Amino acid sequence: MFILKFNNEIQHVQKHTKDTIIVNIPLIGKIEYNVKGRMSSATNSVSRGEMRIEENTGILSLRNNSEKLRPLPIRSSTNEELVETTIDIPGRGIYPNKDVNTDVARMVSRTSNLNGINLGVTRIVKIGATPSYDIIPNTYNHTVHKDKSFYFFKENFTINDQFLNYWLRRKTIQCNGKFQGFANMFVRWMNITIDSSKSRGAYGGEKISQVLRQREYSEMLNPKKGFFQTDCKYRLKYTFTRYMNMRGHLPNWLNVVSLPYSLKRQAEIQTISNFTIAIQRYEYANVYHSMNDIFNVFLLHIFFHKDPKDSIILFADGHPKGHIDPLWETLFGRVIRVRHLKQPVKFREMVWPMLEKFSPLNLFDLKQVSYIDHFRSFVLNKYGITPRSAPNCDNTNVLFIWRHDYLSHPRNPKGKLARKIINENELFNATKKSFPDIRFKAADLALMSMTEQLKLISETDIIIAMHGAGLMLELFLPPKGGLIELLPRNPKNFSKKQYDLFKNITRHIPLHYLQWQNKDRRNEVSDGYTYIPTKIVESLLKTLIGQVCSGGKH
Repeated sequence: MFILKFNNEIQHVQKHTKDTIIVNIPLIGKIEYNVKGRMSSATNSVSRGEMRIEENTGILSLRNNSEKLRPLPIRSSTNEELVETTIDIPGRGIYPNKDVNTDVARMVSRTSNLNGINLGVTRIVKIGATPSYDIIPNTYNHTVHKDKSFYFFKENFTINDQFLNYWLRRKTIQCNGKFQGFANMFVRWMNITIDSSKSRGAYGGEKISQVLRQREYSEMLNPKKGFFQTDCKYRLKYTFTRYMNMRGHLPNWLNVVSLPYSLKRQAEIQTISNFTIAIQRYEYANVYHSMNDIFNVFLLHIFFHKDPKDSIILFADGHPKGHIDPLWETLFGRVIRVRHLKQPVKFREMVWPMLEKFSPLNLFDLKQVSYIDHFRSFVLNKYGITPRSAPNCDNTNVLFIWRHDYLSHPRNPKGKLARKIINENELFNATKKSFPDIRFKAADLALMSMTEQLKLISETDIIIAMHGAGLMLELFLPPKGGLIELLPRNPKNFSKKQYDLFKNITRHIPLHYLQWQNKDRRNEVSDGYTYIPTKIVESLLKTLIGQVCSGGKH
């Protein structure tokens, strides 16, 4: 099956004729490509039958199960409505390797979606330029929602958002309405049963000290056929969008769905009527990734008009108890671990949410994140904290966040962390002396409860910290507040995207943002420590205060 990929998202061929393949793909921003060229072989192991536009570069290439075909040349198109891609599908005999030639023939002529597309014939692929998600920015006024009734979950709340409306437009219904798919990203089931005995892996919810060095794969849900059961007489045909090369767990979950038990056995099954979201977490101990998961779940409550206080979050994993678990328990009605279900349970309404990677907070090209103001207010109000609408420039609060070694999950039994500051006291005392009118605080968030963390952040106007997952709490700074992010000389395994994770989020709140990265190797100390020159931080803070409080006291 041919697949096109752009901006990390994949969508299958929509329709084709003998001469044309028409593909609509999710995209963020415009794509304008006009590609012509021939394919020739190269040596690289790749997946079967995949044609893709490579991430960021826009390079189009065609792949089979044993070869990577060199990228086709590409040039800009002047047509803003369609992207026309001309591809010469090679005929037999052009490859010296007989096996390669056979693979290409299989890939092109034996795929059900491309019947009638013959070898050696030039065909045009037209990529629909219909926007998905948020090409035109939504116009939010960054309102602080102090109404604890949370009207945006109610049935009469009108969803006027391109992101959520895109999900609704791409709705698929199968099995007489028992199965509903949305944008190939998430699904809703009506009357689905879970038999947790048909799975393997860790039980979940243990103390970390009890499961030290436990392997990660054992904490993931490994369901067998019959773990999910629904009354559907035919095999469901549905394909989930992949994130880059990551398939995620949803295709596997779909593969293990079977018919329900006999009527006699069904009479013994417990039924839960509450709206339920079954989520498999990957980075359960990481605040950044967990907040993306929680934000996805929050949007699904708006989308389906469900009140979170009545919903159930089903942890479909075997992770031990983590320090972020209380956040889930506070925001939603009940949290249940799937392996703790002692007998089969039928759920009247269950959603399998999208992968964490598809969170709008994780998409860099969005001009505005849907309902981010509502989310911030929802979380703070749930903790009894009144959101602030602006920084307090008459009495500015600056917070240093320190990173210290601590035990967060079983795969790091010594709790070692990178990106720590070795001269914390020097930095704190020097800035405090240089800015006597400002109130300074310093904290290690890992030592605080989630209630204490959110209260502290909500009272802060400016954060200064090394790059780390705890910076995700910038979400709860007041709009127009500030963040100074510090980075060591060469963060291990960092990509360009990781450098800009928190900068990206500041655009949506919005916050003022400055970043500094060490360039002097002499400032790098062993065991993950970096020396931060005090004059650097003083200069950054002076600049940021001028931005945050341009018309205020400072």
